Amino acid sequence: MTQEVDNKLVPVLTEAVGVVKMAVFKKLKEHFSKNYPDWEDAFANMMAGAIINDLFCTPNLDPHFVDFVRTNRPVIAQYVRSLATHEDFTPLLPHITDALRVSFMCDHNQGTDTSFILTRALQMGILMEERTIPLPRHFIDSVKILGDSLGLVSPPVLPPEQEDGEAEKKQKRQEKTNC
Repeated sequence: MTQEVDNKLVPVLTEAVGVVKMAVFKKLKEHFSKNYPDWEDAFANMMAGAIINDLFCTPNLDPHFVDFVRTNRPVIAQYVRSLATHEDFTPLLPHITDALRVSFMCDHNQGTDTSFILTRALQMGILMEERTIPLPRHFIDSVKILGDSLGLVSPPVLPPEQEDGEAEKKQKRQEKTNC
């Protein structure tokens, strides 16, 4: 499971993990607005963030957030566990599994052992053990599809001068192959 990751890929893979976190955040927010309409947006945002931080073991050390987590620990823990079984969240399990594994590989590549996160996710039923570890390209592609389906990412738009340059390069490549 400890596949080496090219150092150039680590930032790209880390960004893709961030998109999965955004997808989970969005689904949590939708769930909260549907099930707890009386929750203020700020509270729902902090709750969603705390759940994601707990899942990925990335605590927010801001004192306000630390107090929030301390006060709401039981609800946060309940929601982290519900990611494995609740119908609003189970469609995200393959993406969460891949993101946790890719995050582990990136951490391992940089000399940090975060295998405890995978063990914990497996024990809670969140990590899909039978799922094959994705190759970086497959992970990035699946995250692009996920992000696009939720309106989180969109393809980059080139400024007109770059589009023209790309068209010229493409035309030159075609001319070379026609010789």
